[in-house]
Amino acid sequence: AYPMKAAASTGRPARRHSAPFPESVAATAVELDWSDCLAETFEPHATFPVVLGADLVHDEKYTLPGLAAAVVKHTAPGGVAYLMCAKGRPGVEALPAALQATYGGVVEREEMSVMNSFGACEVVLITYTPPTAV
Repeated sequence: AYPMKAAASTGRPARRHSAPFPESVAATAVELDWSDCLAETFEPHATFPVVLGADLVHDEKYTLPGLAAAVVKHTAPGGVAYLMCAKGRPGVEALPAALQATYGGVVEREEMSVMNSFGACEVVLITYTPPTAV
């Protein structure tokens, strides 16, 4: 068993994963200006089978178009992006439409409570699966 520092509750029974964790997992952190991803000529240096993001939405007007472009352009065809945002933050409710309306693909939205040593926090998990060709 692996210690958990946080737990999520969706009101459904907890999901258990029986697969063992690998000894090490390769990860790449990428720093970029999301607005660069809006350019038609933008080409990412790589695409990834899994894109993880947390606490990325800060407002609707300025960050959503660039964030949506960055997520879509860095998620490999057949891959998936998981974006966790605090519920109620401006722009969170518009993020699924920003991803899907402009770029297509499948967007799922799930609300949950995350428990940590400070208490509970209401969050929204946005799961994005791109179309086969972007």
